[in-house]
Amino acid sequence: NIPDWVEGQLFRLGPAKWDFDEGFSFNHWLDGSALMYKFTIRKGHVDVMSKFLDTVAYQKLTQIKRPVFTEFGTKSYPDPCKNVFSRFFSQLVPLELTDNNIANVFMLDDELYATSETCHIWKIDPNDLTCVKKTDIKELLSVNLASSHPHKCEDGTTYNLGASYMTGLRYHILKMSPFSHHSLKEKGFERASILTSISSTNKTSFSYYHSFGVTENYILFLEQPLLVNTVRMAASGIKGYSLKECFDWNPSQKVI
Repeated sequence: NIPDWVEGQLFRLGPAKWDFDEGFSFNHWLDGSALMYKFTIRKGHVDVMSKFLDTVAYQKLTQIKRPVFTEFGTKSYPDPCKNVFSRFFSQLVPLELTDNNIANVFMLDDELYATSETCHIWKIDPNDLTCVKKTDIKELLSVNLASSHPHKCEDGTTYNLGASYMTGLRYHILKMSPFSHHSLKEKGFERASILTSISSTNKTSFSYYHSFGVTENYILFLEQPLLVNTVRMAASGIKGYSLKECFDWNPSQKVI
């Protein structure tokens, strides 16, 4: 029994669909299409709503029956909606990142967001779980990847950890100051900035991270020996690598 004093809404997110028509199945649990749940709790009763996130990756997947973006364990397939030149060019440039945000859901200001570990973050309507707006932090801050677990401090400041590989291998501490009601233009990720950057100790790889730590006075980041090989990432379009095939383990490298 749920006590009557428990009241509110709980949002959760995760992969939920792996098998499609024409015999296609994803290779890894993390590749499944993102499904969001909303649990509304009131007076001892729970109402449940669920909906697949209508991302670009999901739209393409339902249309083509194959992923056109590289997922963690599954390679991308050519997008038949592109012309021959565009398909060829997409194989030569570093892989396009998926917006299949299966990792986490969080609040920024009074808005709900779904995220994974790429540069794409989806704003979600909490009423019907529709995708409202996609933010690309690569366009805002030249950051290619970001943790799916930002930290919000007592003063309202939100921090996150990101990485870039197109203009040099660096880690970035992202900062979003508390929302000011005096300027609606500052709402959401538009006011994000880079607090500081750290160069990778490896020339062709950067450390994989899932999260980071925040104390009263410090931000904690561990550069560990599980590495993402950017040379392999760049060749993924031609070689057909999935993301997990771009990982290297270097046990001789110390944790910094």
